[in-house]
Amino acid sequence: MSFHLPHIGPQFGAPVDRRNFWLGVVNGVIASGAEAFTEPYVVLTYFASLLTDSKFLVGLVAPIQIGGWFLPQLLVSGVVERRQRKLPMYTVVGWMRVAAALGMVALLWFVQERGALLWLFLAALTVNRLTEGSVGPCFLDVIGKIVSPDQRGVFFGARRLFGGVFALAASGVVAWVLSAGTNWVFPHQFALLYGLYVAFYAVTITLFTRVKEPVEPATPRRTNLSTQMRRGLRLAVQNRSYGRFLLARTLMVIADMALPFYVVYARQELGASAGIVGLYLSTSTLTALLINLWAARVSDRSGNRRLLLAAGCVGLVSPALTLLLGWWRVSPLMFTLVFALNGVYNTSVWLAHFNFLLDVAPPGDRPLYVSTANTLIGVAILASSAGGALVDWLGYGALFGLALAAMLAGTGVLLTMPEPRGEVALIARSMKSEA
Repeated sequence: MSFHLPHIGPQFGAPVDRRNFWLGVVNGVIASGAEAFTEPYVVLTYFASLLTDSKFLVGLVAPIQIGGWFLPQLLVSGVVERRQRKLPMYTVVGWMRVAAALGMVALLWFVQERGALLWLFLAALTVNRLTEGSVGPCFLDVIGKIVSPDQRGVFFGARRLFGGVFALAASGVVAWVLSAGTNWVFPHQFALLYGLYVAFYAVTITLFTRVKEPVEPATPRRTNLSTQMRRGLRLAVQNRSYGRFLLARTLMVIADMALPFYVVYARQELGASAGIVGLYLSTSTLTALLINLWAARVSDRSGNRRLLLAAGCVGLVSPALTLLLGWWRVSPLMFTLVFALNGVYNTSVWLAHFNFLLDVAPPGDRPLYVSTANTLIGVAILASSAGGALVDWLGYGALFGLALAAMLAGTGVLLTMPEPRGEVALIARSMKSEA
C-alpha cells in the first residue's frame, strides 16, 4: 500500500515554481534568524548606548542599519534594469557583504577603547548596510518574477513566520550573551553576535543563488541618476496609489524615529537591566511571529493597502502608551507591552511595504518603482536620526509626541489611498503610450 504526502503551501503551475517558492522561503527564514543577532532597535541601539551618552549618536544606529539598506537602490537601479537576469549581480554583491560583515567582527573583537570603537562602529555599519542595500533591487525583482501576486502574502508571511521561530531562538542566545553572568570581555559579546550573523547570512546567499530565475526583457538604455530620479518622480504623479503610498510611508518613517529610543528610555528612565533588554527582544520577536499568519492572509485576500492601514493603527498605540506608562513610572517589566506592539507593527508594515511595491509596479519598470520608493524611504530613515537630537533638546516626551502626530497623519493618507492591484495594467499602458 502506497501513499503520497500532500503538497504543503499554495498551488503551483510547475515544479520549478514550487522549488523557487520554497528556496525563497528558506532564504528568508535563515535571514530572519541571522538578523535577530544584530537587531537594530534593541541589540545595536543598546550597544551604542553603552559607548556614549549622546542621544544623537545613539539615535544614528538604527537609521543607518535600516536606512542604509534602502538608500543606494535608486543609484543602482539603472544597472539592474539593463540585466535580463539579476541573480549574478546579487551573488557578487552578496559575498562582498559577507566580507564587509567579517570586518565588523574583527573590529568588535580587537578594538576596546570606547571612543574609537563608537566611531569605527558607525563607519563600518554604514559601509555594511550600503553594500547590503545595493542588492535590494535585484532581490525584489527576482521575487517579483518567481512569486505570483496572489501568493506574495503567504510567501513573505511564511518567511517571517518560520523565520520568527528561528529569530525567537536567536533572541534567546542574545539574551544569554548580554546577561551579566556570561563573563564576556566587552565588546567580545557583540563580536560573537555579529559572527553568528555572518555565518547564517552566508547560507542565505548560497540558497538564493539556486533559484531558477526567469528571463525578462531588459531596458537597453543607459540612464544616469538624475534621469532615474526624474522618471521615479513622474511615476509618483502618474500612479495615484504609488504617490500616496510614498507620502504615507514617509510620514510613518518619521514616526519610526521613536523606535530606537524605546529600549534606551527603558534603560535610562525606568532602570531596565540587560536581562530585561533580552526579554524585550524576545517579546518583540514572538509577537511578530504570531501576527504573521493574519498579516499574510490580509495581504493576499484584502490587499496591502488594508494591511498598511492596520499597521498604522497599531503604530499609533506605542508612543501613546509610552507617554502614559512613563507618566505612571511603571516597572521595566510592564514596558514589555510596548515591544509587543512594536513586533506587530514592524511585521505588518514591512510585509505590506514590499508586497505593495510589487503589486503596484508593472514588470518592466519594477526596479525603478522599487528603487525610487526605497531610496526615498532610506533618506527619510536617515533623517529620522534627528530623533536623538530632539531627545537631547526637548526630552523623550517631545519625541514620542512627534511620533504619535506623524503616525496619525500617515494613517490619514492611507485612508485616501486606493488598492493598487486594479491600476497596474492601466498605468503600464499609459507609460507605453507616452514612450
